[in-house]
Amino acid sequence: TNPKFRAWRTAGHSLVRDIKVVSPTELTWRMEEAFAPYQSFLAETFMVPKHILEKEADPNAAAFNQAPVGTGAFKWAQRVAGDHIELVANADYAGEGPYLERLVFKYIPDMTVLYTQFKSGDIDLVDQAFITADHYAEASQLSDRVVKLEPGASVESIYLNLEKPQFKD
Repeated sequence: TNPKFRAWRTAGHSLVRDIKVVSPTELTWRMEEAFAPYQSFLAETFMVPKHILEKEADPNAAAFNQAPVGTGAFKWAQRVAGDHIELVANADYAGEGPYLERLVFKYIPDMTVLYTQFKSGDIDLVDQAFITADHYAEASQLSDRVVKLEPGASVESIYLNLEKPQFKD
């Protein structure tokens, strides 16, 4: 809600009123008006630590942005720009697990390279990047891989054909 902080999505936050802490794990609030996608937006909204960022003259340039903190099953290890992000198991995690020692998220902008690394075992999961249709049949037959289609819960984007008369204005 800080207008100086360049959050990637702020839609709906200005409609929130009367936030109340019900318990250590529950909040309630009232919305100024109905905003149907807000629950979905909250699933992809990240809270940032006020006690760290309020001290910063420019929250967008804070060291926190390159080494965030959190309370989840994994904690920040490192980011190698243009290559990968690494997370390590959080021994202080309050829930069950984590069941892995580390996670590495690789930046692979080329879909053919992504598939090649998946096929060779260099990467284990492609998730939202997906395997392209021209590789799907082969990928489905790999003996040491599980390839399955999973429906998503959101629409990533909708593009209108601006050449059609009804969308020109």
